[in-house]
Amino acid sequence: MKKEEDEKKKKEDEKRKKEEEARRVSCRDFSELIDRCIGSKIWVIMKGDKELVGTLRGFDVYVNMVLEDVTE
Repeated sequence: MKKEEDEKKKKEDEKRKKEEEARRVSCRDFSELIDRCIGSKIWVIMKGDKELVGTLRGFDVYVNMVLEDVTE
């Protein structure tokens, strides 16, 4: 019984580690995607149904964005 519980716990730990790694990769990929969009016209959909279209000039680690020539 103990062995089965240990195996189950080990599988759960492995699954959790894979999920954490996937989140780190997806965040890194997202950051790279935004970085490639600098200088491009983007469409931002915000909470509360607010939409912005403008040229992306920069962003920070929290994904606060600097947009130029924005229309709402």
